[in-house]
Amino acid sequence: MFLPLEGRQLSPTRGETPIPAGHLFKSPLPPRNIAVMPLKIPKPIQTARLTVRPVDKSDLAALMKVNGDDSVTKYLPYSTWRTIADARAWLKRMR
Repeated sequence: MFLPLEGRQLSPTRGETPIPAGHLFKSPLPPRNIAVMPLKIPKPIQTARLTVRPVDKSDLAALMKVNGDDSVTKYLPYSTWRTIADARAWLKRMR
């Protein structure tokens, strides 16, 4: 199994050096087959002040404001969304 390293935050104080974009390293762990288990979508949880529910297509505009901001996604493991198509692709992966 190979894991990408680009975009990782480095610590010069620990003597870490930049890793070239696209560089891969071989994992010491043996490859394994991963079974995908479908999850049931939970029912919403509602209180007087809060509703917790699965993300919906109608949430994408609001999520685009957050995930489309470079300063917000700077330390997150995914790229900043540039278009609503990026948001739709994310939602599709989440389902």
